[in-house]
Amino acid sequence: IHFGRHNPVASFIEGLISRAGREAADLIETAWRSGAGYETWEEKLRLDPWLRAVERTGYRVDAALGPREPGERLPWDHIDTLVDPGWLRQEWERALALEIEPDCRKGKCNRCGLVREMPKVCGTMIIRSKNGRMDIPLEDFIPSGPEPDENNADLGSAPGALPAAAARPAVSRIRFRVARVGSVRLLSHLETATVWIRALRRAGVPMAYSQGFHAHPKVTFALASPVGEETVDDPMDVALVDDIDPETARAALAAALPGGFDVCTARTVPLNAPPLMADLAAITYAVWVPAEPEALRRRVEDLLARDRLPVSRSVKHRPSPTGRHVVEVDLRPLIESLDIGTDPDRQRVVLHFTTRARDGRMAKVKELLQLLELDPADCLARRLRVMLCSEEQAVPDDLAALRLDPVQP
Repeated sequence: IHFGRHNPVASFIEGLISRAGREAADLIETAWRSGAGYETWEEKLRLDPWLRAVERTGYRVDAALGPREPGERLPWDHIDTLVDPGWLRQEWERALALEIEPDCRKGKCNRCGLVREMPKVCGTMIIRSKNGRMDIPLEDFIPSGPEPDENNADLGSAPGALPAAAARPAVSRIRFRVARVGSVRLLSHLETATVWIRALRRAGVPMAYSQGFHAHPKVTFALASPVGEETVDDPMDVALVDDIDPETARAALAAALPGGFDVCTARTVPLNAPPLMADLAAITYAVWVPAEPEALRRRVEDLLARDRLPVSRSVKHRPSPTGRHVVEVDLRPLIESLDIGTDPDRQRVVLHFTTRARDGRMAKVKELLQLLELDPADCLARRLRVMLCSEEQAVPDDLAALRLDPVQP
């Protein structure tokens, strides 16, 4: 028997806000001002800021964690799912009575209400279910009929829905260089990827999709974006089903992005070019730290004088009961350069370091800061450049503005 658990403190915090409406805004802001903000880091998870926020805002914990009565208004009720709320209540009652409602894709219609609003979507779903994973273009599944309007919407016209051309093969590939700065750095990598995919859809970029029942857009990144880390020149590859001018795609994508995100450049790359993750060569960082310059300089010199810099790293390992195990990694051969300087605009010390991939591993900002006896939560890391083996990369010109004073390794 394998028993998986979730941290009860994290569950409590999730319960406070997962089903909340606008009333949670003051709670979240107050908790943040009290020191919260790194709840996805197990070692940084703290309950005290949230308890203080609950007390200061008068937040009703019992209401947030308690059951909802049938018919009670929910914060997301303004979103029309096209399913009859009465049918949902009946389905809930059937579940309590341990009654199973047959799958409508394999039998008669369950009268959930969707067929009245979007009959063509129901028809498409049934046909796709019967055909399974057969290699048939999705456009062949969509029944012919009049153009959709407010009362007759089509799957391909729904915002964010899978387009009819999704099953077409990719014919080209564009490599964007993208940025994520400011408060959006607190988004997880999955949330960041979702922002890019939604913006690409809004921009009308003809993305290619994977095959299978649950198709996904072919958007890939060189590496994940850790929570709290800014990026200003990360590569992002998008496979396309139609040829499109890279600059046109860049401009359309830039116009569709929310604040904090930007797309710097775009160019076409061969479809058979190496995947970004396999092509990763090196990464250059700038990290603003709260430290006295000379003391930090001595620590950097001491670090670079060592032959080995062993750190413990948790990696995926399926045979382990937890799915992970701890390995020792020597950071010394992974650090190509490490410099220290000052940033007059921010009045803070700045570290600039480059890590080079060796045997599929690279040094992490968090690990380097811990070796320098610095708290990552008190520092601001910015990924300046992701260098690829297949491209000749130069250190960005904006590094000169940091007044870096090199320390030779």
